Amino acid sequence: MKQSFEITQKNTPPYQGNGAIPFPNLPVGTPGLPLGIVQGAVTQQAGQQILAGVGAQLAMLNPAFAGLIPGINDFLTNPANFATGTSGNFVAFDLLARQPFGNLNNAPQASLRKEDTWEFGYVGLIADKLRITFDVYNRKIDGEAIVSAISPSYGLQGVDRIGSDLGSGVAATLTPYLIQQLTPLPPALPAPVEQIAAQIAGAYAAGYTQAGDAFAQAIATLANNFLIGTIETQNVPDNGVTHVAAGYRTFESYSYTGMDLGLEYFLNSDFSIFGNYSYISDNMFTPGIKGVEGSTSLRALSIPQNKYRLGANYGPALGWRANLSFQHDDSFESLDGQFSGTTDEKNVVDLGIGYKFENGLTINLSSQNLFDSEYRAFPGMPKIGRRSLITLTFDFGN
Repeated sequence: MKQSFEITQKNTPPYQGNGAIPFPNLPVGTPGLPLGIVQGAVTQQAGQQILAGVGAQLAMLNPAFAGLIPGINDFLTNPANFATGTSGNFVAFDLLARQPFGNLNNAPQASLRKEDTWEFGYVGLIADKLRITFDVYNRKIDGEAIVSAISPSYGLQGVDRIGSDLGSGVAATLTPYLIQQLTPLPPALPAPVEQIAAQIAGAYAAGYTQAGDAFAQAIATLANNFLIGTIETQNVPDNGVTHVAAGYRTFESYSYTGMDLGLEYFLNSDFSIFGNYSYISDNMFTPGIKGVEGSTSLRALSIPQNKYRLGANYGPALGWRANLSFQHDDSFESLDGQFSGTTDEKNVVDLGIGYKFENGLTINLSSQNLFDSEYRAFPGMPKIGRRSLITLTFDFGN
């Protein structure tokens, strides 16, 4: 592996403010975001405001402290005096599978997978009134292969602590300097070192967390979108572009059982009510990884465990026609790269109204998600709201 922790803006949304974060390469094993980087960014973006506030606070404590302000400002703006230590935690993860990164050395090459499926079903009409469709099935999958990252990417967790950690770091580096500067003062002047350090630290913490701070917004964007850095493998091109090497991992077998039930009752030849229900026994699995003893990985079918639809249809041969239905889909976990996460629960009402003329012309007006209950099919995808459609159909064989 390359001996550097390469921080990159590749594959992340554009930033607000200055449009970039001044990240250098960091040594492998760096536990979190260096506070010196944070202090440098905050000083650059809000330094004048902070330093003016520091001067006002010192003057309020004692006018005699005014002579200390230039020296304190020089100390705070000198990169050599920036806070040490880190904040948050860099966590290695698989960029493609959106899971914790695991060592896949000696994993076998991908091969054809095997699937064993059995299914039993029934379709029938009882007393010319009740139509029943039913099936139950089992699916066993052995040797499924998915694309997986070989080199780790890094996400940053604990970003909510960065502001307070910055304040503590600034206080820790500033306190010895304040003691040195305040000690020679006449005994009549108090030397509230801790009070002064706390006020300055609070100003820096506020400078990071204040609304609209570009650096804080960029860090939050990176944290929400996972990718903040990578460790590249030695065999990727050295062309200035950050690369995440990928390969395959192959899973041991896993299985699940499903069931579908459909009922439709005909009150007469034109009007019916119906209900459909689908169920699967599980949609999340932790199969072993072939060739990596004792290792497992999370797999997701990316479909709801329960979903149902209820409604009614009115459809005479000619004249007015209509349909109304309600659909519910459970929320589920998705592991599909950038579209990974918990999906929205789906509850939508669909309505359709139309009219068929004797000459074969049919006009239909349909509205899917009538009440505009917005949801995302997968995390990161656009929201889906109401969709309305008017269609004209002409049947030449009428």
